Amino acid sequence: MRKGNFLASLVVLAFLGCSQAPIKGDPPVKKENLHVFQLENGLKVIVEENHSSPVVELEMWVKVGSADEEDALAGISHVFEHMLFKGTERRPVGAIAGEVEALGGDINAFTSFDQTVYHITISGRYFNEALDILADAAQNSSFDVQELSREIPVVLEELQRALDSPGRRVMYGLFDLAYKTHPYRRPVIGEPETISKITRETLIDVFHQWYVPENMTLVVVGDVQTEKAEAAIRKAFKPSRSSALKSIERPQEPKQEEIRVRVEEGPFEQAYLGIGFHAPRMGDPEVYKVDVLMELLGSGESSRLYQEVKSKRGLVYSIGSYAYTPKDPGIGIIDAEIDSEKVESALRETLRVLYAAQFQPFTSSELEGARRRLESEFIYGDETVDGRARHLGYADTVYGSLTYVDDYLRGIRAVTIEDVQKTAQKLLRSGQFSLMLLVPSGKSLLKEMDLERIAKEVEQEALNAYTQAVQKEQEGAVTRVQFPSGMTLLVKEDRSVPIIAVKAVFLGGLRFETPQDNGINTLLSLVWTEGTAHRSAVEIARSLDSIAASIGGFSGNDTLGLSAQFLSQDWSEAWDLFSDILMNPTFPQEELEKKRVDVLGRIRSRKDEVSRYAFDLFRANLYPGHSYGMVSLGTEDSVQKLTSQNLAEYYHHYVVPQNLVISVVGDLQADSVIQAIQGLESWHARGIGFELPSIPKPLFPQQAKEVQERLDKKQAHLIIGFPGPSFFEEDRYPLAVLNAILSGQGGRLFGELRDKQNLAYVVTSVFQASWDGGFFAFYMGTSPEKEKQAFEGMKSEISRLLQEGVTAEEVRRGQQYLIGSYEIGLQERAAQASDLALNERYGLGWNYSKVFPQKIQAVTQKQVEEAAKKYIDLDRAVIVTVHP
Repeated sequence: MRKGNFLASLVVLAFLGCSQAPIKGDPPVKKENLHVFQLENGLKVIVEENHSSPVVELEMWVKVGSADEEDALAGISHVFEHMLFKGTERRPVGAIAGEVEALGGDINAFTSFDQTVYHITISGRYFNEALDILADAAQNSSFDVQELSREIPVVLEELQRALDSPGRRVMYGLFDLAYKTHPYRRPVIGEPETISKITRETLIDVFHQWYVPENMTLVVVGDVQTEKAEAAIRKAFKPSRSSALKSIERPQEPKQEEIRVRVEEGPFEQAYLGIGFHAPRMGDPEVYKVDVLMELLGSGESSRLYQEVKSKRGLVYSIGSYAYTPKDPGIGIIDAEIDSEKVESALRETLRVLYAAQFQPFTSSELEGARRRLESEFIYGDETVDGRARHLGYADTVYGSLTYVDDYLRGIRAVTIEDVQKTAQKLLRSGQFSLMLLVPSGKSLLKEMDLERIAKEVEQEALNAYTQAVQKEQEGAVTRVQFPSGMTLLVKEDRSVPIIAVKAVFLGGLRFETPQDNGINTLLSLVWTEGTAHRSAVEIARSLDSIAASIGGFSGNDTLGLSAQFLSQDWSEAWDLFSDILMNPTFPQEELEKKRVDVLGRIRSRKDEVSRYAFDLFRANLYPGHSYGMVSLGTEDSVQKLTSQNLAEYYHHYVVPQNLVISVVGDLQADSVIQAIQGLESWHARGIGFELPSIPKPLFPQQAKEVQERLDKKQAHLIIGFPGPSFFEEDRYPLAVLNAILSGQGGRLFGELRDKQNLAYVVTSVFQASWDGGFFAFYMGTSPEKEKQAFEGMKSEISRLLQEGVTAEEVRRGQQYLIGSYEIGLQERAAQASDLALNERYGLGWNYSKVFPQKIQAVTQKQVEEAAKKYIDLDRAVIVTVHP
């Protein structure tokens, strides 16, 4: 927000022409000297005693600005500011300023989008006099008709003076381009036609609607005694006043999807450029990242814009960047003063630096310097009483808490290089830019279409450059390539058979769904291969058949993606087909309807597979409120409502390079695959700024829960299950060993409950690890007459496990089974491709196939028993029974 304060003053200076020095930041709150209280009438008061100099600052912050005005009254807040000090019942016109100046003080005011502030700086010995003046004006301003008639022309002249300033003209145009519905699009000062229509009656209306005590904060900083100051303040303000505080709903600005440009000519000697993009509002955690980014880009002579555009190439007279982050979403700005003969070169180089910031990380020394500069501004801003009061007023009325400084400094310190780069990727894109260019009259060599063309050309050049800057590493037969776009490629060369398998994995799946779009991943994976921008479903099918290849979508709890397998001799044709399906699906409506019928049929037949249905009930009750509790197929209602547009929107949000790991295994050369991936330039441009959704962790049941249901079937199905670890937790390994001990025909459960007691046809344990936590469950399918005995037998085995534990021999056999079956399962190229891509995308590492056996082999008997006791707790069990 550092530059938010700068631009807050800039809005006043550039849009209004008021005399107001830039504010540099909010300093630390000295709580030991700070006294906050509220009067009976609702006025909030902040007093900070400071005797470092015999000066005191009084500021009245009113939480109303130009963004609260109706279009027909645009500029009235600023006119009101001019009029408040123009006389009261006790003080005629001119007396207020005269009294303050006679005491050696200074009185002024300013208006911004979100607040209006009136302030007096004066010797501490005259505090009572200054307080009386400010309280009188705030409560009893007369708004003299004749004085208003004289002041309106002054404001209009102020507006004309602003239009003569190139910097102000650029800001006018930039805000008008960036905001289409939000009132930030209007200049704070207003427009001639609205200013001319302001009357005393409309000013009185503003006074009664907004200038009510509960909408105001008085800030006093300096050479005062707190107790005496409070007593004087309570005396100066009326105990009560009728309140009619107006509530305004500001319109939300829609997301900008395309570049916006404007070129204007004027009577100027040089050219002036403004580039803007939408930024967060004050209070948004992203503010810290944006502030650091803008500091790095264009603040100071060491910044990238200054060094590249001015120092090295001499294309501009001045250049800088800052972020304006007010009450509502703000704007990041890059501005430059340019020799009119160098406009295109300067624009290209400025854009090149901005685009490059997406792909060229800042250094740790650059980041530390930016942090220090941001922090130092708080200290410098605290040097004077007026600066300190300004900071406290802003913290209270805009940020909403006097803890702002502590919060801000922590936020700045927490920003990482990765945060800055992700923020650059999210914001510094041509489709989100507004470009305002002001040129000397008669010297406009660039038109608006030229600005748009140049912006897109430079962006494409930047993309082309960084797609070549891949990071390549090799270990054994596997080559790992990290593209600047965020995509990871894994290539494993294996020439033993002429087969190639491909796996493209994205985080997605059931975990990203809501009850409203439940089933979208399943349906998308089915329709994905049914048509592209270049091929119909029939053409895709014929192409696959002609080369005996297979390409299909998949989805699971945590992932979504595409798989392919084909003969190595068909690499070129198969890759062309695979990449087309990956990048250009159209989700045709007619193909969607076909797949919808299939999915609805599977949903309706869900209860026919009773064991599967029992696990549906189990998950729904184990994960209440979490997406894991839903069925991946969806519900009839949710699937019926899904449209082709829904699938396309979901695809475009999550199927992006930053979310992709793609693996290729088989009879091929790694360099040929890398070259093929590098050729997908349009793909690399997609999804810049992508962020994964924030998903709350499951709230597992804290006490036992039983669920029973009856179906017209012959067998009973019983599940006793418990919450388990995610696949990022070390407990997954001893639980995997425990599952191997209990499950299977050679497992403890089968041997005891089926072979010895003949209580069930099927009995096993099930362990599943997932991103947000898995489960460990005991399952049994039995006849109705044995149901009660089987249930007791299952509980008895659980109790025995917890009391007696497991044997060392059982652990050894479980480990051997897990390692052996895992390695057997990796024989096929498709399995290897899946293992590489999934583990890399989960963050476990592509070489997890070597890690997993080591982890399993390291599990001890004690760890298995401890994990059993930690997770298997009958007092927290979810018990599901589906009866005949």
